[in-house]
Amino acid sequence: HLLITGILGGLGLAAIQILPVIELFRSSARVPHDYQFVITNMLIPPWQLIKMFVPDFFGNPATKTYFLEDTYVSNAISIGLIGAMLTITTLISRSLSWHRKFFLWTSVGVLLLTVRTPLTEFFYRFPIPILSTGSPSRMLSILAISLAVLTGFGWDTLSKNPKTFLRAAGIVALILIAGWVAAFTLSSPTSERSMLLATVVFIVGFLAIIFIPKKIQAPAVTMILVAELAFAFLKFNPFVPRTFVFPPHPLWEFLASRNVTDRFWGYGTAQILPNISTIYRVQSPDGIDPLNLKSYNQFIQMSHRGTLAREF
Repeated sequence: HLLITGILGGLGLAAIQILPVIELFRSSARVPHDYQFVITNMLIPPWQLIKMFVPDFFGNPATKTYFLEDTYVSNAISIGLIGAMLTITTLISRSLSWHRKFFLWTSVGVLLLTVRTPLTEFFYRFPIPILSTGSPSRMLSILAISLAVLTGFGWDTLSKNPKTFLRAAGIVALILIAGWVAAFTLSSPTSERSMLLATVVFIVGFLAIIFIPKKIQAPAVTMILVAELAFAFLKFNPFVPRTFVFPPHPLWEFLASRNVTDRFWGYGTAQILPNISTIYRVQSPDGIDPLNLKSYNQFIQMSHRGTLAREF
């Protein structure tokens, strides 16, 4: 009864967001992606799962070293090497409560829908609403949350059964060795540097967990994990002066000097991308990341062609 009440209560609280989203999807001009494009560009190749342990194994776009043809963000599947060790600690522990099984199978389900396998190649042949019109990588946020929760369970397992953590560390060490072999095989300095950083994080985290007194063990390991994730975040999202990205320009000064009720719109070579106007504190009719509504799209096409559009 408590489980059912919790599920229904959660859906009720989330309804304030879920119901408008359903309405927006029904009113939007979304169409299914090309099947081959989904398979080739939107699913994670199995060999990229090494990024769960070494996120920059194939480089990083912020340093212009990313040498794959896909996007770095869409295949971000790492929660940190320390988090991966503790997650594996949970998975190999003998005690798997229903809480752990729930987040375990949630993680497995997301991976089955986002990693390219014969199963996903068959699954995405069908035009399933929302899934066929969006990107499978959007589900990776659910994977990150589930793995983070499993990391917490891994810490509980570590405090009760340190031997389980040692076995998990051994598994991660073997994965890192395989990563070194792959890096040398590729002859990639980028991969080798990433493997070196991951190895240092592994050794420091392992030694901290094994040798630091229990009274300060938790805050020490937390600091290492935060430092690892903060380094990855600041590397990919470097902070620079605002003028580097949004420099001053006479056009923006003119628009900002107009009455606050005025709107602007540009097309062709004068097109201004969505969300830019917010930075300069001027107003445009498209709002923030506008959803392409079906009826509005028909109106725009009709103004150009003279006939009511039936397809997007």
